[in-house]
Amino acid sequence: MKRWVMTFCVLVALAPVQVFAQLSVAWTQPQSGDIRVDPALDRIRIGFSAPVKMNSWSFVRVDQGQFPEVKGDPFFPSNLVCVLPVTLAPNTQYAIGVNSPTRLGFKNAADETITCAPYVLTFRTASDSTTIRRISSSGDAPERNAQEWLEHGITLYRQRQYDQAQTAFTQAIALAPRMVEAYIHRGMAWDDLGEFDQAVKDYNQAIELEPQSARAYNGRGVTWMKTGQVDRAIDDFTRAIRFKPDYPAAYGNRGSALDDLGEFERAIADYDRAVQLDPEDPAAYNGRGVAWTHQGDFDRAITDFNLALKLDTQYIAAYGNRGVAWLNQGDTEKALADFNQTLALAPRNAEALNNRGAAWMNQGDLDQAIDDFTRAVEIEPDYAMAYNNRGYAWLNLDRYDRAIADFSKGLAINPQDAAAYYHRGIAWAKKGNLDQALADAKAAKKIEPNIRAHQALVDKIETMIRKR
Repeated sequence: MKRWVMTFCVLVALAPVQVFAQLSVAWTQPQSGDIRVDPALDRIRIGFSAPVKMNSWSFVRVDQGQFPEVKGDPFFPSNLVCVLPVTLAPNTQYAIGVNSPTRLGFKNAADETITCAPYVLTFRTASDSTTIRRISSSGDAPERNAQEWLEHGITLYRQRQYDQAQTAFTQAIALAPRMVEAYIHRGMAWDDLGEFDQAVKDYNQAIELEPQSARAYNGRGVTWMKTGQVDRAIDDFTRAIRFKPDYPAAYGNRGSALDDLGEFERAIADYDRAVQLDPEDPAAYNGRGVAWTHQGDFDRAITDFNLALKLDTQYIAAYGNRGVAWLNQGDTEKALADFNQTLALAPRNAEALNNRGAAWMNQGDLDQAIDDFTRAVEIEPDYAMAYNNRGYAWLNLDRYDRAIADFSKGLAINPQDAAAYYHRGIAWAKKGNLDQALADAKAAKKIEPNIRAHQALVDKIETMIRKR
């Protein structure tokens, strides 16, 4: 009997995932109850206690005041903040409902069954902007010096009130324009708000004022990482280390960047140094475990994930990553236990569902695998790997049409996936469509020419075509 299907190992992205519980409004700009809001304010910001589903909202008219004139659709600079563009009138009482018992558009990003608790923002505008400037300078507001504004901003930042924190840092900068720490911290706040250009500008200003500021280079490097500029990030982390050789965060961050570039040995060396400098940081052990996994040294990877979990028993990424290592070692039971633990902490973690599906496949339980892959793509509709894995399960069940449909969905998202072309080619061949099968086999070979199975499939299909 001809053997068409080649088993392939599934390895998901090894990255930390946030756990979310209840959802509520954490802060607003303007603050609720403020009676001196500048009528020139054109954006109302709502900050949430946990990430929300983006592009879903409910702003509601309520009785406590007038609903502002809206000047465009709400938008999300990050998954913790929603911005409502508005035009305000002077000397007006306003009220905006955020969700209501019947309108629940603001939802938890990790679990859409959790909706934001209804909240009403009320405020009153001043008679004009000149009044605001006069009040601001009259002494009616609490007086703070630059250092006090900085410390107040840091407190707000630690409370994840990033928008209010950046406002406090701005006050500090206004009073002390050369305060490097204020620029660094405001850069951090902009970064967490998803305002990456603003973050880079503040880090640049900090570096201009203090060219050897390791923290400014490290912060800017983190922002470069988030915007996919890995080479620039490595340059900045390296500068941070040059100016502060005992800086564990910079070593850990550079290790993560090097791992992204496939430079695993250099990444491990950086994580080694990070662990040496701060042996209580679970992220450094988790990062090094990821690098060991990428190198195929699963025993060392598991040791590091164990150390991370000893320091933080709720570390979701470490459970998921250790599960991947167990899966690659062939210990499906332990892999399933870790993926189950991940899903107990984060029930809508699509990567954990995809991984658990791979574990079910290793056990031969294709129905369970398909259920998990299906849940994964329901949560993340652009999850190419989960479509391809489900297609592979359908292929093993001889459900060729469904397999082809899933491989096609995966390839629409990631057209450079050689394994998806390869397995779709097998499905086409099983259906007797040898021309389509040959096209897919050749596509797989073109993407990964050194994989012998790809050439073998091309040869087999060409032989079948000659014989038909």
